[in-house]
Amino acid sequence: LILACCTACETVIDVPLEAGPTQLSVEATITDQPGPQQIRLSLTQGYLDNSPDKPALGAEIGMLDDSNRLYRFFDADNNGTY
Repeated sequence: LILACCTACETVIDVPLEAGPTQLSVEATITDQPGPQQIRLSLTQGYLDNSPDKPALGAEIGMLDDSNRLYRFFDADNNGTY
């Protein structure tokens, strides 16, 4: 009886994951406190793709506050962090 409980059947299910379209991913920390604010842009990749994120380069980012004052963000290091 113990031997019967310790054995099990196993079925491997291979699910094909289709590669979808690449999309823009935005990660940001924006506050009303003085100091650096940061926006990181990258491109999405497949679920099983373990390579490093691909940064989105060459973007123009601007944000308006409640007073319609424009704040521009630049990627000085050309690494996707604005």
